[in-house]
Amino acid sequence: MGWISPTQTHGFLGDANGKTILKGLIVENSAEGFGHLLSQVRFYMQRDGFSRVVFGLEPTSVYHKPLAEHLIEQAIWWSMRPTRPSRRTVA
Repeated sequence: MGWISPTQTHGFLGDANGKTILKGLIVENSAEGFGHLLSQVRFYMQRDGFSRVVFGLEPTSVYHKPLAEHLIEQAIWWSMRPTRPSRRTVA
């Protein structure tokens, strides 16, 4: 996935080798939008022969939470990626 705003989620679908499957994916942050997202993912999984999918979410403020909650309710794996490198210094 890509970035998430208060009203929409923008993203893309790609494979584990870095090949972009679908770009410019935009869904509304609603049950209907998330249902559309999952139907798109299922279509490309079947078309391209993928057996598993992992959603990566950018933790932008709190906007990722509705999609994350929907994925949890559907028992779908997801992970967060940092928006920028950590500023902590390791001694």
